[in-house]
Amino acid sequence: YDVRGAKAHGLSYATSYTGGDHNRGYAFQEIFGIPIPEEVDRFAIEGKGKLTKWNQDVRCATCDCPPMCVFILDTALASNALEIIAELLTSLTGLSFTAEEVQKVGERVNNLARVFNVAEGFTRKDDVFPERLMTEPIKEGASKGQLISYEDLNKMLDEYYTVRGWDIQTGIPTEHKLKELQLHYAIERIK
Repeated sequence: YDVRGAKAHGLSYATSYTGGDHNRGYAFQEIFGIPIPEEVDRFAIEGKGKLTKWNQDVRCATCDCPPMCVFILDTALASNALEIIAELLTSLTGLSFTAEEVQKVGERVNNLARVFNVAEGFTRKDDVFPERLMTEPIKEGASKGQLISYEDLNKMLDEYYTVRGWDIQTGIPTEHKLKELQLHYAIERIK
């Protein structure tokens, strides 16, 4: 996948806790034109922080935590994947789960993974692409002329960190965000 022609997909590569990976927050909305949670312009940079967070949290909660097929839940069942997993967890455990609670699981995992990476020395400076993707436009095809400039990446990162509740300068989860997610025990790891 060449992320220069699908900006949220690219932002997910830059911010993935495992390194650039199409399985972390795959932006199917841009690739297939599926308007969930809303329609997007794959070449625009506006709104990509919010979309990337949504994709990463939903992917984590619906596919990674309960080992499910990523491609079925993302494309065929995207509109109600959270509800399906909530029903599945309710059936398996006898406890009641809502779609919102399931999505919160994904948000917690993404924050914990970021805390781990921060403890290992990763910060905003590491949320980047290879230079070629930021300086060389795509030469042909439907995305001809597209790239993700340093300026565009920084604007998307600012939005992404803001919607995540992370420090915009460092990309580190804030104490407030970790407390909100009941991850008090992780706070010491970011200091």
